[in-house]
Amino acid sequence: MKRGAMCRLLAFVVGGGCLVQPAEAAPQEADGAAVARQCRELSRDIPSLYLINGLFLSPEQIGAMLPLLEQARQIRDRAEAEAERVGAELRAELEGLREESLKQGMEGGRRRTRTRSGPRRKHQELQARLRDMRVEANAKMDALVDRAFAVLSDSQKDIVTNFKPCFVPARDFRNPERVGQATDDTSFGEGLLARLRRTPAPRLAAAREQALERMVEYALHEYHIAYSDAIKAEFRKEFAERLDAAVARCRNMTDADFELEKADMARQLTALDCGNKDRYKSAAVVRWKVRQYILNPNLTPILEARAQGAGQ
Repeated sequence: MKRGAMCRLLAFVVGGGCLVQPAEAAPQEADGAAVARQCRELSRDIPSLYLINGLFLSPEQIGAMLPLLEQARQIRDRAEAEAERVGAELRAELEGLREESLKQGMEGGRRRTRTRSGPRRKHQELQARLRDMRVEANAKMDALVDRAFAVLSDSQKDIVTNFKPCFVPARDFRNPERVGQATDDTSFGEGLLARLRRTPAPRLAAAREQALERMVEYALHEYHIAYSDAIKAEFRKEFAERLDAAVARCRNMTDADFELEKADMARQLTALDCGNKDRYKSAAVVRWKVRQYILNPNLTPILEARAQGAGQ
């Protein structure tokens, strides 16, 4: 596994929905990681505020939620700390492997041996530790989600179910729980089609497979669907025929026609089956929204201030 892939694996450790970064290796990387984390937290915090404002939690509900937010913070912090420890070990292994490769390269005339299996086994062990940590963190967060959802009234649960998280407010600000109707962004699909349109024929099959993987990842993220082998296979089947037809069409278009039609093609390419879209408005999606936007530890000072204000 390449170094970049390993670092990405470390990055996507679940910590209450936050993206966990390994320890920074240089000041520039530290600054970049800090900025990236701030952006991620903002993209979570703003929809959290919209949803909390729309729920109109009572003082009693706030009192019940605050301990849950603290527990979510502890789960996240422990996950981050463990990821940093594993990341340090992983970087040490990679550095040792790099030095060994450089040494072999400088020993001219000697026959190079195959890469030793020790680092590979170590990488597998580290990945297993990360998977175990993710499973444990997910189980703890699932228990918190159950408790947080039980605090809400039926009407508040309906608000969470219908909530559509986004960064940009809706025009009607009188309904804060509906803030964030996503804009019609077709840039992802347009980018895929543009790259596949320019890909030389000998590399098209490999590029198609990569595009399908990216489409599945995009759909899981956009529709907040938990990953499983079954849902991945379902999405690949749904997207494959559509992608093949779109690629065949766009590769035979003139540049002018492609510019005129790429947005519509991209919209059709990445949309899920409209006839079955209700299956994605499921209990799993609602639970994800509770976990991501209600059990957000950054809401703690705001809810504490509201609780104090209500008590005066």
